[in-house]
Amino acid sequence: MTPREYARLQGAPDSFKFDENTNKALFGFGDAVCVPAVRWLARQLINPIADALAQSEPKKELAISGAL
Repeated sequence: MTPREYARLQGAPDSFKFDENTNKALFGFGDAVCVPAVRWLARQLINPIADALAQSEPKKELAISGAL
């Protein structure tokens, strides 16, 4: 695969510019976080859990005695 193809898999637009050195570009995209996948996880999993926790009844806070 070419660096451009890896960039597309990671969600980078075709206008994204990267180093002309193929090895550096491949290394960079290999270590990248796939933004579309993270966005999907946030919308489908993390946000609903956070919303449910925010709507649940508040927990009693623990009293901490003594100085820190």
